[in-house]
Amino acid sequence: MNNTEKWELLEANSLVISNEEYHSSDRLSSSSVKLIGKSIADFESPREYKESFTLGTAVHTAVLEPEKFDSTVKVKPKFSGTGSVAKKKEWEDENKECLLITETDLKKVGMIKKNLFESELTSEILHANSLIERTFYWQDSDSKLNLQCRPDLINIYNDKLVVWDLKTTSKRLEDPKKFLWDSKEFGYHISAAFYLDGITRATGVECYDFYLITAETVPPYLNRVFRISDYSLQEGRDFYKKALNKYTEYQKAKIFGTPEEIGSLRGYGDEIQEMII
Repeated sequence: MNNTEKWELLEANSLVISNEEYHSSDRLSSSSVKLIGKSIADFESPREYKESFTLGTAVHTAVLEPEKFDSTVKVKPKFSGTGSVAKKKEWEDENKECLLITETDLKKVGMIKKNLFESELTSEILHANSLIERTFYWQDSDSKLNLQCRPDLINIYNDKLVVWDLKTTSKRLEDPKKFLWDSKEFGYHISAAFYLDGITRATGVECYDFYLITAETVPPYLNRVFRISDYSLQEGRDFYKKALNKYTEYQKAKIFGTPEEIGSLRGYGDEIQEMII
């Protein structure tokens, strides 16, 4: 099968849906799996939205979906004087479906985007014919759970189909070690394995590599590209498979198990850990 035929299969077996529709699905995503891997209690707890996500989302929209930026991202105006509290509330109500950023963050988004498109490597990647924000559905072969993923970009690089994920970081990238530590903490290798396996399962087409396009959110807003190693992919694959199996056991325990069994699976388990101080 040549790349043209593979591309047609990817297009035919992927969905163009809104971000809201994607997140309202009851299918498990890579974010779900990472939480389950911590504990099922983490997965079942309400999610906290962090302010740091706002800038990353704005960059994502500006770079990958610029046609949506003006309608979905709004700069918070400054309100002062008589009636400012009421005017602020009225404006926020009118724009409650939008991503709200500051004027400072808007300038950062502009610099990050400018540098991404002025770098030879990232400009080539971002200008390539790509599938952007396509959704893939599949059933895991082992756990039989229904899963989904939504990769940022899929395109052909070095004559291979590959997946790209756009990330922002407050760490400087001249020494990648600090970002690599964050990548481990945020489970980027888990998402990478989950996405690559899921695309293959959903379409029958293998994407060979997973890359992180990483942009600094601090001056001078430079960027670097990282490839997730085969070793890290396997580590991520082992993690998500274990998490899916754990969730399957938990679902069965909720029907057939005792409260103690359910509680054990929902938490960290019943093993006593030896501590060396």
